[in-house]
Amino acid sequence: MNSFVEFNNGLDEVQNTFDRLAAELDGLGAEVDPFDRIKLQVELNKARLDVLKTRQETTKTEVGVLTTDFNQMKSEQHKRIGYRDTLIYTAFAVVAGAAYAITQGASLLVLLGLIPAVLSLGWIYLANDTKVGEIGQFIRSELAPRMKLLLPAGATPFGWESWHRGLPGRLTGKIGHLAVTLTIFCVFPVTAFTIVIGNLSTLPSWVFPVGGVEAIATLCIGWLFLRANLGRRTPQTVAANTGEGALASD
Repeated sequence: MNSFVEFNNGLDEVQNTFDRLAAELDGLGAEVDPFDRIKLQVELNKARLDVLKTRQETTKTEVGVLTTDFNQMKSEQHKRIGYRDTLIYTAFAVVAGAAYAITQGASLLVLLGLIPAVLSLGWIYLANDTKVGEIGQFIRSELAPRMKLLLPAGATPFGWESWHRGLPGRLTGKIGHLAVTLTIFCVFPVTAFTIVIGNLSTLPSWVFPVGGVEAIATLCIGWLFLRANLGRRTPQTVAANTGEGALASD
């Protein structure tokens, strides 16, 4: 970004130099042969045109680079969203499988295996969900302001990335999303742990310390989910280059 701005500033300096030369040429008046004046003016206009073409080509290149970055970011985001959502169904399948095994007479120790399995899926889910939000944040705080500098006044590049955040019901949706993820990746493990503790007298002695570790891990995962959804950071943006304030993160 800085190199692009510096390059454009250099072009501005070159353009200003041509303007000064043209003014000096006009100030010389009759001291310059008319034919020489015409030749110099043609050369200056040609140089100005070259600067304009260079600026247009540079802008076109920068727009292409930013568009490519945007497409790559959105592709990565879509892949992570798809993978993230499959983890919910996988967690449901794990819980359903454990519940079915218990109803068929399997040992309650199955529930001890259920807990780390679901927590692992929750950790992977959270990692992908965080990346999805960070990609959106990067587009809004980095790519969009840089693209806006290159487009005509009033243009809103990648407008959807910010527009959809102001839609009615967004807060309700985020709360519902948090409730669902906490239920799947935290409430289910806590329920399994509660059942194990309730039947502790019929299980081996090592079950209690193992269950205690799993309970602590469940609390940690729950805290991470709450922090990720309720304590989003406000990113530093390219405000120095765009004159715009910070953009809220996802």
